[in-house]
Amino acid sequence: MSVASDSIAWHRINELFDKGSFHTMDSLDPTIHILGGGTINKKFVYCCAGVPEIGPVDLLECFHRKIGWLNRVIEKPAPVVWLHDAPPQTKGGRTPIPKHSDELLASDNGVGRVFCLQARLNGKVPQFSVLFGDAGAAQTFPFRLADFTLIKEGTHVWIGRPDAVKLMLGTAPDAEELGGARMHCSLSGAGDVLFKEDSQAFDWIKGCMDCLPSIAGERLPLALPKEPESSCADLEKLIPDDLNKPFDMGLVLKTLVDKGSWLEYQALYAPEALTGFARIGGVPLGILANNSIHKGGVLFPEACRKMARFVRFCDTYQIPMVFLVDNPGLMVGVSTEQAGMLVEATELLKILALSTAPRACLVIRKAYTVGLYAMSGPGFDPACFWAAPNASISVFGPKALDRLAKDRDPPKPALDAINEMRHHALHPQDYAEKGYLDGVLEWGELRSALVDFAGKSMENHC
Repeated sequence: MSVASDSIAWHRINELFDKGSFHTMDSLDPTIHILGGGTINKKFVYCCAGVPEIGPVDLLECFHRKIGWLNRVIEKPAPVVWLHDAPPQTKGGRTPIPKHSDELLASDNGVGRVFCLQARLNGKVPQFSVLFGDAGAAQTFPFRLADFTLIKEGTHVWIGRPDAVKLMLGTAPDAEELGGARMHCSLSGAGDVLFKEDSQAFDWIKGCMDCLPSIAGERLPLALPKEPESSCADLEKLIPDDLNKPFDMGLVLKTLVDKGSWLEYQALYAPEALTGFARIGGVPLGILANNSIHKGGVLFPEACRKMARFVRFCDTYQIPMVFLVDNPGLMVGVSTEQAGMLVEATELLKILALSTAPRACLVIRKAYTVGLYAMSGPGFDPACFWAAPNASISVFGPKALDRLAKDRDPPKPALDAINEMRHHALHPQDYAEKGYLDGVLEWGELRSALVDFAGKSMENHC
């Protein structure tokens, strides 16, 4: 069954790809998928687009075609965009029962082979998944196997659809709570970007793709430098003197990155950690920053998981990273310990230790205990380790040290150690004089220092 040229899938392809550039693969006539490739901003990209209007088809044949297409992608790799949509299921999230289910499950050319081949593209080429309609069971894994996942508001992703959950557990869950798009973008972390209009998703993909190489090992795409939206001189007024008063790190980014280049990743998930791509001096960089307007910038298990995934991706494609630090460390307590705080923080440290991409660590305001190491601090081979004026770097913050001195009635040697630590926590110049820091930068110097880091990173990359 052929797919009409005015189908939703073709409209999406025509909106995303350069005009007239997309072609289907040889004899792979569209069925429930349009399989092919074209250019996006003059860069060749493969695409598998789901066709929601299609009638009954032989699913086994469709998967065989998809496997053939994936083998071609692996032979000649390039970025892949997955536009996920499917024919409407029975109302209420009912689980479909397909023909040839035994072969689809248990043969070497069934569903599992599609999963395997897509997974083998990880680390070779960037992959983008966009979800336009509900996805359940086997449809969910190809969605999440991509590097970047975008979900349309009002859609659902569930390994077990509501009817399957009721059958197995006895109660019918709320559809939104079980697999709503916003839930996955804010709680589970399965969704990276939540969008309302298709054009928003396509713009995000284009912006991201412009910052990335087409394949691992390829040179990063440069652009003409642009001045930031705001001046670094504004930071002196923007950053509160009170170490515990929150401020929006997003405003700091506007003084450091090229205007209009910031592209945030997982904005709704663990927002105490900012992650995304930007350009500084025309060079694409991965940005990781603490944002104290959310949970005080404290690192929770979800934030560590989010950062680890982003660092791993940047390292795979050798994208230089800038860490902007303002956190009091890892969250403690029963709930975070049970949620795997130690596991997630340790995993982040492992990934940083193994990372070979250039990294710069800039303490914007405060960095205490392991929170400094989690932001690629000393001992983890940052190419640059700087502090902004009045930055506080210590095991404990000044207020915590004051409480220690008062509450424990320490002996004089311990009190002397506390006072010494308090002094260091308020004078980053001490660390610079000892050679621990590469410098304490004035506010007006932050942008130029990062431009220099970006430029040197590209020289070494070449």
